Amino acid sequence: MLHAAVMVSALTATLLLAGLRTIGAVPIGAPPVPAGLMRVVAFVLLAGATVMLRLLRAALAPMQSDRDRWWDTNLGRALAMWALADGAAIVGGVAFLLAGDGLVLALAVGWAVAMFVQYTPGRLTDG
Repeated sequence: MLHAAVMVSALTATLLLAGLRTIGAVPIGAPPVPAGLMRVVAFVLLAGATVMLRLLRAALAPMQSDRDRWWDTNLGRALAMWALADGAAIVGGVAFLLAGDGLVLALAVGWAVAMFVQYTPGRLTDG
């Protein structure tokens, strides 16, 4: 349930940011940040988040017989993993808001959705 809440909040915030740019609710003349710079920043952040996700996944304790005990031990790491995916989606939304670059939005949101699917609670406990 917590996984779904984090995922929905990330996608809602991203859609809200993208919507603000699309309908012109935020008066931005020329992009305050060049799209090329935003692409580089987003790529570096996503690469770093990918490395951190792998490190956190490797640090999860192996599943024993008791699922509740496993979650007591690993909930913090799982939340950190989901927060990284959440942050990636929001970075995409902010990049789109500031630079109007749909490529960064698509890349960040696509990556975040892939990570939310890859690291569902069931997949984390199954090893």
